[in-house]
Amino acid sequence: MRAIIATTLLALGTSAVHADPLEAMLGGTDPTLTREQVALLDALKRNVPEDTAVQTRPVIGVDNTVQYVFGGPDPTAICTPFEGCDLRLEPGEIVHEASIGDPRWRFDIIYEGEVPNETPHVTIYPTTIGLKGKITIPTNRRTYHIHVISRSPSDDTPTTTKISFLYPEDARARFAAARALQEGARVSARPRTPPPLTASAPAPRNTSPAFGYKLDGRAPWKPIRVFNDGERTFLDFPDAVRNTELPTLLMVRTQGDLLHDDELVLLNTDWDPVARRMTAYRVFDRAILVAGVGRNQVRVIITRLPPRR
Repeated sequence: MRAIIATTLLALGTSAVHADPLEAMLGGTDPTLTREQVALLDALKRNVPEDTAVQTRPVIGVDNTVQYVFGGPDPTAICTPFEGCDLRLEPGEIVHEASIGDPRWRFDIIYEGEVPNETPHVTIYPTTIGLKGKITIPTNRRTYHIHVISRSPSDDTPTTTKISFLYPEDARARFAAARALQEGARVSARPRTPPPLTASAPAPRNTSPAFGYKLDGRAPWKPIRVFNDGERTFLDFPDAVRNTELPTLLMVRTQGDLLHDDELVLLNTDWDPVARRMTAYRVFDRAILVAGVGRNQVRVIITRLPPRR
């Protein structure tokens, strides 16, 4: 009898035998995955955290969050119609839209936390299984391109329900800030009092202060006046500087271009908290006041104007 039933089923073809009733209910079949996608799902199934030192592969956290390095290979989100996928972006990032061109994919954008550092979440829901596509998510900082795949839910085959990103530029910004603080500490340890004028020491080139400076940028501590006496540059700050982080003064030694950054030098300065005055012991043509780190960094550019004739 079993042989007769088996022969009958084979004669009817594979369409008569549906291995997964969910496929029939959802109206599709699971897509074929690439080798990298299979390896990722296998690691999720075994709940094995990946080595965070590998920069070109996704990192699997202890809560099964898959972390991709932004700027590397495009991420892959493997979702189900019942659970979807959650893409966690960078705190403070503003999502403009999410588009894929296939109405069978649905998106929601929600924010977690408080302004201005709230974290955006883009949730992706397929309406059926067997879908493949690529979602584009432009923000105020970057544009994400993410492969999306829908498949049927299964206890044996996990999905990438939670995805987040690592941002190399943030690590570089933190390193640069730490290096500037270290250099600032070294400068602070040196004697800052300028040598007194003697017969051998040159007198200032200008007897009257020069106020020809242009300031670009927005900050609550933006200087209200900049001038020099021929040897020193003085920056007078508003009263708001008492309640903020004191900015660092960097001189632009060589101005960069499209392919090269500006060459910056940390200047030796003194700070008078009573007068709210910063003194730099040289006259510069262009300098930058910097406060904060990474995306929260604020800059004011100071440019010395040519003297009037």
